[in-house]
Amino acid sequence: MKTIKNVLISFILSVLFINPAVAGNDVPVIKVVDKKLNLSMENSSVQTTVKLLDSAGSALIEEQVVAYKQFASTYNLESLTPGQYTLVIESNQQKTTQPITITAQEVQVNEQERADYYPAQFEFKRGQLKLSMLNPTKNSVQIFVFDQMGRKKHQETITNEAVIERSLNMKKFKKGNYTVVINNGDQQFTKSIKR
Repeated sequence: MKTIKNVLISFILSVLFINPAVAGNDVPVIKVVDKKLNLSMENSSVQTTVKLLDSAGSALIEEQVVAYKQFASTYNLESLTPGQYTLVIESNQQKTTQPITITAQEVQVNEQERADYYPAQFEFKRGQLKLSMLNPTKNSVQIFVFDQMGRKKHQETITNEAVIERSLNMKKFKKGNYTVVINNGDQQFTKSIKR
């Protein structure tokens, strides 16, 4: 019974810790009508960038959206040549990529190909490094800490967890500059900190 209580308390604390990191995250709604792409999002407290990239990764459309309660925009894709494109919606809390195929007749959006990424959140206070990250795919996640000479000072691998949270006591580390690297197999997040 005590174990169940401890697991429940840990879960509640993890939700409380990670919640500020993903607060305001919105699931973008993407619809296509007559070669026009309609994008709508709600409730974000952070700046978001919307880009349409061609197959070479060049931005054809780029829009900065300041914090919003509701956002809606329509992008006319009629003048684009047939081919592969990617819609990228990115903030410091979430990144969504949606592949788009344009043919001579239509614009195709396959929601099954959509990918959502949640960047790692870092907080460093009084010698404690707190890390949090949503990992809905439960990929293996590696955490590294390197000193300013590139020497590995900490390494950890986390497997099969949807919510990654770690607190690392860096008080034992010498004063200096450190680089924290989190890699989930799909993306790598890096943060420089000064101890």
